[in-house]
Amino acid sequence: MYLDTVLLVGSIGGRYGDQRWIFAIGASLASLIWFVSLGYGSKAAARVMARPITWRMLDIFIAIVMATIAISLIKTALN
Repeated sequence: MYLDTVLLVGSIGGRYGDQRWIFAIGASLASLIWFVSLGYGSKAAARVMARPITWRMLDIFIAIVMATIAISLIKTALN
């Protein structure tokens, strides 16, 4: 988290010149909203995620996404 915040946001924010502080405030606010939502969302999803079928469905979805990315990369490499 700190590496992303300091290096990634810092290097991107440096491109905005005088408006880099606006970028930094926006990025910080987005990060705060994300982590608060993640915390409350995980509490809300705990009951649903306790079921094994939910994990199977999540695993299938992740497998489909990974297969799609792999096929896309293979197609790109062959062109």
